[in-house]
This record gives sequence, structure tokens and C-alpha cells, in this order.
Amino acid sequence: MNKDMKAILNDFTQGLRDFGQQCPDVMQGFMGMLHPAFQDGAVAVKQKELIAVSLGVYTGNEHCISYHVHKAIECGASQQEILEAASVAVTFGGGPAIAHVLTSVQDALDAFAGATTNR
Repeated sequence: MNKDMKAILNDFTQGLRDFGQQCPDVMQGFMGMLHPAFQDGAVAVKQKELIAVSLGVYTGNEHCISYHVHKAIECGASQQEILEAASVAVTFGGGPAIAHVLTSVQDALDAFAGATTNR
């Protein structure tokens, strides 16, 4: 199953913009929390994006998977780093989590890194 992860990412980012116009105070609060959390600190942004990939897999949120795989790649994460981070979620989420690794994470890697996967 190949999902159009670029379309999922575009829908998500457009949704953020639309919601920001409809509920600016809520979006401002969300972004006020998001931006500081994803700044370099004791933990580098790349590692934070890898953590977010794992959390997206664990929660089964393909919008977050798409967004954070894309951001992790922008931060220089390799396919292997992304897959290993996603694998951590499998230890907590079991079968449902591995289903997201096998589909959404692989599709996002294909979409954003042009990675060749062995599926």
C-alpha cells in the first residue's frame, strides 16, 4: 500500500494554516509550545525529530509520521536512523505500531528521501 505522504503532509500543513485563521489563539498557543520544543538544546533537533517519528508511529498518526519523517530528513537523518527510531515505538506498540512502520514510515521515506525500500 503506497500512500501519498506528500499529499498527507500538504493537507496537514494547509490544515494548520486554516485552523490558525479560524482559532488563532489556540494555534498561537500550540505553536508557542511546539517551536521551543524543537530547538537545539541538550538534545539536538535531529534527535527530537527522530523521537517525534517514534511517537507518531506509537500513536498511529500518519500526519505526524509524514511531517516528522520529512523534518528528520531535512535535519540530516538517514533512512536507517529513522527506521531505528520508529522501531523503538514497536517495542511499546506491538503489532499496530509495526504496521505503521511497514506502511506509513516506508511511504514517507520513499516520498521525501527517494529511499528504495525492499517491500
